[in-house]
Amino acid sequence: MIRVTISSAKGSTPRETGAEMIVKTRGTTGSIGGGQLEYMAIDRARQMLARNEMRAEMDIPSGPR
Repeated sequence: MIRVTISSAKGSTPRETGAEMIVKTRGTTGSIGGGQLEYMAIDRARQMLARNEMRAEMDIPSGPR
């Protein structure tokens, strides 16, 4: 299982810093805000599970900087 956590958020975001979800090979629990952000995080977490990776970071802008 992979725990996905919003470690930092600036501006208007779907969820606050600290929001978490758990991703397993089949299924998820919780939410980091839905939409494209969540889809990308789930996809990356499942890649990590397949590769037996323990840690990763993603920097995803969700609007104008």
